Amino acid sequence: LHDRTAGELADLGLAPDDLLARYPRLIPAAVTPFGLEGPYADFPGTDLTTQAMSGYMGLTGHVGQEPLMAYGYQSQYYAGLTTLVAVLAALEGREEAGFHDYVDTSWQDGMATLMEGSTTNFSVTKQDRHRSGNRIEQAGPFVDVWPTIDGHVSITATTAQQWENLALAVGHPEWRDEPENATWEGRVANPVIDNTIREWFAENTTASAMEMLQALRIPSAPVLTVADVLVDQQVLARGTFVEVEHPVAGTLAYPHRALHVTDPDGAVEFPLRRAPLLGEHTAEVLAEAGIAAADLEHLRAQGVI
Repeated sequence: LHDRTAGELADLGLAPDDLLARYPRLIPAAVTPFGLEGPYADFPGTDLTTQAMSGYMGLTGHVGQEPLMAYGYQSQYYAGLTTLVAVLAALEGREEAGFHDYVDTSWQDGMATLMEGSTTNFSVTKQDRHRSGNRIEQAGPFVDVWPTIDGHVSITATTAQQWENLALAVGHPEWRDEPENATWEGRVANPVIDNTIREWFAENTTASAMEMLQALRIPSAPVLTVADVLVDQQVLARGTFVEVEHPVAGTLAYPHRALHVTDPDGAVEFPLRRAPLLGEHTAEVLAEAGIAAADLEHLRAQGVI
């Protein structure tokens, strides 16, 4: 993963063709902002710029407000995952079919392909989608995040049964029988429903709202902070994070695993170790390379290691 342009890679002798000429069995993988070809190949890029040029930011944010990038480095994360799959496929091709090629992954490509639903919709309807906050445009107030007395709660009520249960939760079971609410379109267009849902959440704590919504089987969740996630009961039960002792930084919460793999003998564990300190294993590595102990001491005395 790097942000070198195609031209810079060529200047450094690291272009895929250069590498393959020297190492025929190598599978070069370039993960760059805009890829190794095309009119943007030599453009510098960041996660922000590639999110902007993928269409992703055009749909992220609230109506009438500025576009927003997704938190973190989503373009790079997704490009990394895509590259992993591509390299595995290339390895299989090399071993099974006797051929292989280099992998050219673009951060922009990755984010643009995440827009598959929107791009397909435009291809059919010729109508562009616009920012709608946390809502799905067709679902109106039944898919959104609402402020409570002490936080926020998300809901997703898209089926007829979920709509009826939501009406019951907010104290208006009569909505289910009113003619103007007989259709999905009518319910979405009814401003009374939107305002009433907002008022109901504003009068409840996150815990009380969640208790009612979950009892009625309405998909819902509190919006957790990072501190909340680390002590969340489900996260703890799944072992998503593990505490690792670091000699300098102290006790740290490391992400452990986002998947569980089992075998006939039980769960397959992925051992987690802290990152090594700078130079921590230098002497060990050099000794394995055949450097004598006396030479190591001399190198250390000279400040080389």
